[in-house]
Amino acid sequence: MEHMPKLDYSYFWPYKEQFQLAADRYDNWVMFAVESGAFRYRIDIHEGIAEAGDLILCPPHSTFHREVTAAVTFHFLAFQYVGQEPLPAGRVRLQKERRRLWDNLAQLREAARDTSALGLQIRSHLLADLWLLIRRERAALPQAASPIAIVDDPVIAEVREYLTEHALKPLMLKDIADRFHLSPVQCSRRFHRAFQMKPLAYITELRLKHACRLLTETDWTIDAIASACGYENGFYLSRLFTREIGKNPSTYRSLYRL
Repeated sequence: MEHMPKLDYSYFWPYKEQFQLAADRYDNWVMFAVESGAFRYRIDIHEGIAEAGDLILCPPHSTFHREVTAAVTFHFLAFQYVGQEPLPAGRVRLQKERRRLWDNLAQLREAARDTSALGLQIRSHLLADLWLLIRRERAALPQAASPIAIVDDPVIAEVREYLTEHALKPLMLKDIADRFHLSPVQCSRRFHRAFQMKPLAYITELRLKHACRLLTETDWTIDAIASACGYENGFYLSRLFTREIGKNPSTYRSLYRL
């Protein structure tokens, strides 16, 4: 039977504007599960930008360099792992079962305040489920593919960085493409080739993650949240949220409110 990761300890860090240390080393495996914001990272040969929905894995005794680029909300999980199935280092961006990923992160957030033995057991279970999602995603990749995204299109890498920084503002694909001297079709195709999603889908993902945070951390109305996420009205956001997240905003708030 395959060994499961064993959680040692975990923390939830909301809206962190900088790391206490620019680099750190750990005696065990660590996972940074990002809910919102972004940070640059470098772990051995792996480097890039960690964004909402990304899982960053750092092996024991490796130096983890990091710098916040947009105030970041994330889960820190330190764990032991002795299984035969190798774990990837660096960024893992799950493309399948995104809803299950976000449900796990929401439950981790809810369990973060529970210091009892049951709370630790719940967080251990959620870590194990994240590990299973990683395994399933890796198993679906072609043999020659790498689980860590390597972007060999520097212009599109800049497009993604721009979208990450401006996702909560009104954006049009034509304006984005013009900014980087591309046609909308070129921009969309090259972005999809690099990141397996269209630019507008990426913007939507970032906005909905921000909406999730505002629903659980504020008392704002749906109209106020829509405005803060780059949408014109709460009705549109509510329809989109329900379709993509699987719950309407009020239900999500009642389930996962901090």
